[in-house]
Amino acid sequence: MSTFNWDATETEFFVDQVNKMMLVQNYGWDPDGDNGKGDSIGRNKEAFFPYGDPRFIEGVKNCWTKEFKPNGKYYWKGHRYPTPEYLKKDFSRDHTTNTFVIMALAEEDEWAKEIASHIRWVITKNHVTSKGKKVRRHSFTPAMWGWMKGKFAGKWWGMPLFYIISFIEIILYNLLNGLCYLMGWFSRELLPVDYNPQTMSRQKQSKWRQMWASLTYPVYAMNLFAWQLFILKNNPMKRILQYMMALLVPRNNHTLKLIYNVGKVTKEQVLAYKSMKGGRFTTPLNEINDRDVKFVTDPTRLEFNRLDEDLLIAMWNYRNPDDLIT
Repeated sequence: MSTFNWDATETEFFVDQVNKMMLVQNYGWDPDGDNGKGDSIGRNKEAFFPYGDPRFIEGVKNCWTKEFKPNGKYYWKGHRYPTPEYLKKDFSRDHTTNTFVIMALAEEDEWAKEIASHIRWVITKNHVTSKGKKVRRHSFTPAMWGWMKGKFAGKWWGMPLFYIISFIEIILYNLLNGLCYLMGWFSRELLPVDYNPQTMSRQKQSKWRQMWASLTYPVYAMNLFAWQLFILKNNPMKRILQYMMALLVPRNNHTLKLIYNVGKVTKEQVLAYKSMKGGRFTTPLNEINDRDVKFVTDPTRLEFNRLDEDLLIAMWNYRNPDDLIT
């Protein structure tokens, strides 16, 4: 049931065939945007899972360059996109995580080990957030450092560090989200057909609610953590963390539930999902959402590469091998 077409250019999701990166059409109100190049590494990861095209791996590898120090030693530095204008732009934990996840999915163990063995704690010295706010630097967190060093560089201490810190963090995130939802009086997540951005988006809320919304544990972070766990071998600690995350995952985020392997998702719900703009599965559809999330309605843009639909179906098939959607 895959809708993948490498050569399609007019669809909502399409491939930069030269640089081998999955892009997305600009919004009508931003016709001169960069087609999502800044987040294309994560999109390549999402595309590789349902489509399995090795060219997506090559594209991500080309986002990394070997940098030499004055003493002759080297380290690997990531870039958001494999073209010269992105060489000096900032990189984040999201891009780093997605790089290692896609390499794990592709079983590129040797390449990932090389990067993990020669990477710096400070990811970028001049990080700019998605809101345009400049911060001094962007670094690994202790948990992510342990995950990367344990899973990919083979350090014995890596996974215990990751599991212990993650266990503590998830307890705190559950407490934090509970407080924020109470104080902001936020709704439970709605279905896409019931969500009205004209009244429910974060920008339409009072300053009080916007403040509490900004303090919640972001769904995009839940998504990254889900993939971090997904590529690890099954073990009791992994399953405990997945169950603990079940309390945080929005109730209609079917993809995230399937990645974590928690909650109930039906085949009918998967088949009923329609492709959307704005990263549907990395944001909640309630008053916390601050993105322009909406259905893709142009038939031309839906002909091929319905990436969010295909990812959801592929994850369903992975979890339900005896009840495949074909």
